[in-house]
Amino acid sequence: MAGRSCRPQATSNLCSPQWSTKNQATSSGPSKSKQSEGGLCACLNPQTTIVDEIVLGPNEGEPSHKALPEHAQAVDHISEAHPSDVTNKYNVDMQACLEAHNHLRAQHGAPPLEWDETCAQSAQMAAQECMDQEQMHHNNIGGGQGQNLFMSMKGGQPNKDGGKVAVTAWYSEIKDYDFKKPGFGSKTGHFTQLVWKGTTKVGMCKVRGDQNGMDTVYIAANYAPGGNITNDGLFEANVKPAK
Repeated sequence: MAGRSCRPQATSNLCSPQWSTKNQATSSGPSKSKQSEGGLCACLNPQTTIVDEIVLGPNEGEPSHKALPEHAQAVDHISEAHPSDVTNKYNVDMQACLEAHNHLRAQHGAPPLEWDETCAQSAQMAAQECMDQEQMHHNNIGGGQGQNLFMSMKGGQPNKDGGKVAVTAWYSEIKDYDFKKPGFGSKTGHFTQLVWKGTTKVGMCKVRGDQNGMDTVYIAANYAPGGNITNDGLFEANVKPAK
């Protein structure tokens, strides 16, 4: 725990509020029908206790956080295999996931990430648990790891969301980050983990299935070492403005 900030708080409920397809309303969020699909859960480093609430997209097939057009275009040159052509156990184009991360990280002076099997295995278990419980929530975060989660649901059409969609959606939180006041924010935790300079490894996994008649995708990314550490000066050192 040395060098990492931790505030006393129970860690059994890591996302507040948790969103479930079984319960379409939460006490602290708007009621949503099952046609309101999409969820994004803030990056969590379990050695900190700052968490984000899940935000749901207002329209069918719309993720909670869209990639801004300029960010989608920034990684448009990176080819990503069609979901039906992905045959690895993590159900993502691993090279495309890495290239998307590293292209965006490079703009902030952060070194490239390497694919890590330990992180990928944790991400696989995390995404599967979310699907099994029909609820997006942080889980299976190994020691020293951080985690980003993404979820979308689509009706009447195949859900083709993959790693690039999740990565660019996380990155687009940059629009809400104030580099003049660096630190963790409930609307920017995915972005800051993604570009965190001290993070060197990532593993991702996608799990796809049916929930309430909707084609549902959960995507998890686990990072090592985890970012979003709130000790003084660490956000300034690890989250740099784009060059």
